Amino acid sequence: MRVRQLVLLKIVLFLGVVIGSAQNGEKPSTSDLLASSSGKLDDVIVQRADVPLYPAIAKTARLSGIVRIHVVVKNGAIAKTQVDSKANSVLVAAAQQNLKTWQFAQSAEGSFEVAYVYELRKEQSSSPENPHIEMDLPHLVKIVARSSKPSCNDCSPDAR
Repeated sequence: MRVRQLVLLKIVLFLGVVIGSAQNGEKPSTSDLLASSSGKLDDVIVQRADVPLYPAIAKTARLSGIVRIHVVVKNGAIAKTQVDSKANSVLVAAAQQNLKTWQFAQSAEGSFEVAYVYELRKEQSSSPENPHIEMDLPHLVKIVARSSKPSCNDCSPDAR
């Protein structure tokens, strides 16, 4: 598991993936997002996590951004979380909901910062589709989706 995480990190860094931040228009690199973690990282291995989703309402409203959460793990369970960013509350709630599904080894101890990156592609989708998801646990969860085109259920047939 750890080897797979390191390989993924190397690939991401090699490709120079740039993540856009809706907060200030800067484009931090993946290594910038991962640099702020702390704790005994060898002891904080995620053994299970649900696949994160891009909230439908966030796609329709074209919300994107980075949610940073500081996590403290004690005795294999999340003991404390603190949101360290001023992202939209819909994105924060989605990140926190996914974080609740994370499971660690019973002896896991430490703390780290995880960045949930919610990114929308420029093109819109007229039908539901699966987002692209990257997970470099426990530090990075990136969800890239296309926003939904507004439907016209109340429009006349001529307006469609």
